Parts: sequence; C-alpha cells; structure tokens
Amino acid sequence: MPPTSSPRPSCYSPRTTKRPGSYRAHNSNLESSSWPSTWPSRRGRLETPSGRTSPWPQGPTLSARGSALSSLTPWHASWNLPVLLPELAPLLAWRAPENLHIAARYLIERLQEHDDITLADLSRAPHDALRDCSHVTVRYASETPSACQLAGYYHHNPPTITLHRSSTDGRDNFTVLHEFAHHLQQHDEDWALGVLAELTDFEANILQERVCDAFASAVLFPDDAVSAKIGTVLTAKFLAELHRDSSGSRSACCMKAIEVAPAGTECLVVYTDASGAVLFARSNSDSLYVVPFGSVQEDFARLFEAASARGGQANGIAQAGLRYSSGQTRDDLNIDLALDRTGIYAFAVVTPLYKFGEQTWQPDERECNSGSCGAVFSWTVDIVTCPKCGEPRCPDCSACGCEKPAEEVCLVCFMELSVVESGAGMTTHVDCA
Repeated sequence: MPPTSSPRPSCYSPRTTKRPGSYRAHNSNLESSSWPSTWPSRRGRLETPSGRTSPWPQGPTLSARGSALSSLTPWHASWNLPVLLPELAPLLAWRAPENLHIAARYLIERLQEHDDITLADLSRAPHDALRDCSHVTVRYASETPSACQLAGYYHHNPPTITLHRSSTDGRDNFTVLHEFAHHLQQHDEDWALGVLAELTDFEANILQERVCDAFASAVLFPDDAVSAKIGTVLTAKFLAELHRDSSGSRSACCMKAIEVAPAGTECLVVYTDASGAVLFARSNSDSLYVVPFGSVQEDFARLFEAASARGGQANGIAQAGLRYSSGQTRDDLNIDLALDRTGIYAFAVVTPLYKFGEQTWQPDERECNSGSCGAVFSWTVDIVTCPKCGEPRCPDCSACGCEKPAEEVCLVCFMELSVVESGAGMTTHVDCA
C-alpha cells in the first residue's frame, strides 16, 4: 500500500528540478523512448564488443519477459557493478517485467549498503530481519482497515511499517517486504529524482506499487534458488518445490512462476484444493483466460485425487474442461498438478494441447437429476455447487447429484409418510391406523 502521508518520496523535488549529477542531468539529450547508449556510473563504464558503453558485466544478461533463468548467474552474489536505472519516461515502459526487475535489483543494492540487515536474512525470515533493522520500525496492529487490501502500510516520518496479521505467514512476509520497498524508495534520491520526478503523481504511485511487488518477489525467491529448480518446461512440481523452499505464500509462488516461465510458454497457473476450487490463478497469455476465483473445476478435483494416490503428482488432458462464467468450457488443455508440502493444497499448470491449434470450446449444459423436473441449464459460476457431490444444483428445483434416501410409505394407503412420522418410526399415517 502507498505511504499514508505523501505519494512522493521524502527527498522528492518538483519535476522541473534537475539535481546536478543525477541520471537525467547526465542524459538530458537522450530520447525518452529508447535505451541510452551511454550510462553514468560511479565506477565507470564497460566497453561492449560493439564499441558501445554498457553498465552490465559481460556474461550474465537480464532476462526478457518469459525467458528462462537457468543460464543466469545470481545477480546478488556475483555482479560487482552497481545497478543503474534506465532512461524510461513512459509508465508503460517501466511496467514491463524486465524493467521492474531492474528496479527491484536496484533497491536490493541499496539495501545491501546497510550493515544491520542482510539479503539472506530478509529472504529467510523477513519479520526477524526487520526487527533488528535500525532505520525502520515494524508495528503490528490488531484491526485491519477495510480499504487496505495488502493489510499493511508505510509512514515515512518516522519510518514505520504497520502490519495487520493475516492467517497466512507467507502473505504477511510478502506484505512486510512490499512495505519495506516503499521505505527504500522513500529514502533514495537517485530513484526519486531520476525516475519518479519524471512521472505524474498518479503514474508514480502506480510504479511504486509495481516495484514494491517486484522487490518482495525478488527477495522471497532469489534468482539462484529459482534457476536451480526451473527447467525448460514450467511444471507444477517446480511450484511445489518453490513454495517448500521459500517463505513466500502460494499466491506469490504462482506470480513468480508466471514471471520466470521459459520463453514461448503459454500457461495458466492455479492454486487449488481437494474440491477443485480455484483459490488463485494467473495467466501469461491473452488467449488462455484466468478461471474464475472460487469456481469448482472438476478436472482439478480429479487430478488432486489421482495425485494423492500417486506420490503427489498427476498429469492429464482436461476431460470436463475448464469452466468459465459464460457457461462455456475449454477442453483442449493439458493439466499438470502437484500437491504442496501439506497435501491439503495443490498447484496446477495448465497449457494448451496444441501450440498452433484452434481453441475448443463447448457449452456446459446439464440436465436436472430430478426426474420430476428435467430442466436443462448452463453450469455457470452463478450456479450453486453441492459441497457433498460436487454437482450443480438445479436453478429450478435445487436438486443435485446426491442420492436421495428411499421414500417410506404408509402400509395402508401407500402414500409417503411425513418426516415426523417416519422419524418417529411409524409405518402408517395416523389417520390410517
């Protein structure tokens, strides 16, 4: 959540101000829509093979969106040169994942200048690390403001992070790191004057939030840990291992998986439970739509049961298909599912069966299970699902797929006994006795 007192960092100056020695002052003649050919640096510049100067060391390169991280050297362990902020005036350019990654790395470099907190401690136990930090205070509140979606906020004077505890440690870890990123942005002049000062207040607020999320993700899931697990194909096992070996939440693992998905991967990542309910979902493709939150997907429930009996993993082609709020289902999909360390929840990676094939959509029409009703309806997310049998309840008569108990009839008139009569053990109506 943005700082409560001011949308700008405490070191912010008006847009027209150019601080001598700032990034913009050195590069005022560069076009804002392109990357500069030269970069200012406290430690000098490197010469690239093409003769152009570059701040990046030769060897490790920043991955573009969707590229695999397996070939990257951990930036927080081996890169000796400082991370420099690119010349990107449009907010749209800054919101690109690769540029948010640069900003997150920049903040982590600023973090490492402090001797009272380390990246390793912050990644392993964020709350404990910040408790020993001398330049910011973490305060825990008992009530959660309804307007605070992340259940945390930052106040810069004095530097204080207020956190409202949730039921999930992983969520709290992400929240406190998100707010700590606000603190780092508030106290860095290069970031404030070189980047935020070039944006409107509205754009600066949006960028700060995106950078805070990128920072929290980068700390919880360091590049070396990710590169050691991910392969050429994104799998549900990768998500389960990422969650097992980190202090991040399941939702954060899903977001990280989308961020580091190998190049060319079109996927939908889902976190679900034994009933097949969608608890979180994120997609990296405009043609692979996110399934509705809270919807019960039969294929997830089926594979969850199979994974429970097969060592925690299951894979298969969608049979019922993923159901959307329109009442349509898509079944040309492959689903890879793996249980997490608790065995109560699971991660699923959904990918198209054919890379260049046409999508297959079918209307999900159901017939009422009650013979006396016979209504035909579309199973949309608005239709209530029975928690026992998992079948949709008929919108006309509320019948589901549960087997009804045999009717008890009067031995004299052969009419159905009432609930009270059958419950009392009677075999005939009072009037028939």
